[in-house]
Amino acid sequence: MHTVLIFHPTEELFLTETQKKLLAALNTPNVKYFPLFPLYCMLNSPELKDRTLSELKKEIKAAEIEKPHLENGIIFFPVKITLADGKSVTEKVNAARAAGNTNINDDIKLPQETAEKFPMYCRVFRSGRMETNENSWEIFDSVWINTKTR
Repeated sequence: MHTVLIFHPTEELFLTETQKKLLAALNTPNVKYFPLFPLYCMLNSPELKDRTLSELKKEIKAAEIEKPHLENGIIFFPVKITLADGKSVTEKVNAARAAGNTNINDDIKLPQETAEKFPMYCRVFRSGRMETNENSWEIFDSVWINTKTR
């Protein structure tokens, strides 16, 4: 099982729309990238990976989604997570992967109205345990995190 951040439906919809715009622009005239789902933030850093959900609820003070990047054939949204001690870690929301060659150096250009929305500050989101099975995923024991009240 993986520990993940699940964004509020408003932010999740925005990420989905941005993913579609990016893929439409990058896959013209040929398909070079395939979308990845779900658009959840995997918590892989040592500071967060092995925490319980109730610990994460206390530990995470802010989350900020940044403009998409391309690295090693993966298009991802970096997520800067600020912790209670003031330190921050950066995790990823993987959005797409290269169809073949991972040495692609495409420019990731967003429309102006989309680019202006980054960084996106997330005030309400969930943390949960995600189990994957081939092409499906399921969330267990999620807890809501509200950074507005901190």
